[in-house]
Amino acid sequence: MSLRYGVLLIPEPSFTATAYRARQIICGQYGSWAAEMHMLHLTLTGFFQCTDSSLDELDAGLAALAEYSRRSAPQFSMSHRGVVPMPGSSGNISLDFGQGDGNDPLPVLQRNTAELLEQTADVEPEPESPTGQPRPHVPLMQYANLPPAVFSDALEFARGVVEHLQLPEATRAWRLLLVRFRSEGAGDDWGDGRWAADLSWELLHSYSL
Repeated sequence: MSLRYGVLLIPEPSFTATAYRARQIICGQYGSWAAEMHMLHLTLTGFFQCTDSSLDELDAGLAALAEYSRRSAPQFSMSHRGVVPMPGSSGNISLDFGQGDGNDPLPVLQRNTAELLEQTADVEPEPESPTGQPRPHVPLMQYANLPPAVFSDALEFARGVVEHLQLPEATRAWRLLLVRFRSEGAGDDWGDGRWAADLSWELLHSYSL
């Protein structure tokens, strides 16, 4: 069994429920299940490896980051710029939360999280993002092996679904999570979506924002 870890941001429940429904429709329509195998979340980090001995240090660091965020901007607001194909990826459609001022609470939290991972002993990021730190986003479709014309249709379809379900443009941060992921299918490479066959996870810690 292969293990990886991740730090995820969960939006407020009402937004999460509508986005979950949109993702379910989009993935089902095009038979692409990778995104559906995951909990609904904003991606702050890629998968990373971490030893058991470093988890307490990581937990304490994330608790401090959440407390700082809670004091400076409790349940901060964050907006997406709609449904977009993610740059540098193949077959991925997301709600992109990556725009805005670099001093807004979301990019600050992401930068602080990345710095914490760099400073924590025995944490090794998965080499899955050649462009570096991922843009904050909610995955709606991942690793879809679609011909270009069909992918273009899928993008149009996804935008129509999000509009029909009246998914709000803005939501609020709700929880930060430290998660342990397991997959037999991923093997040693978590960068190509093979984890979608049997992904499971364990919520190790939850931090109120």
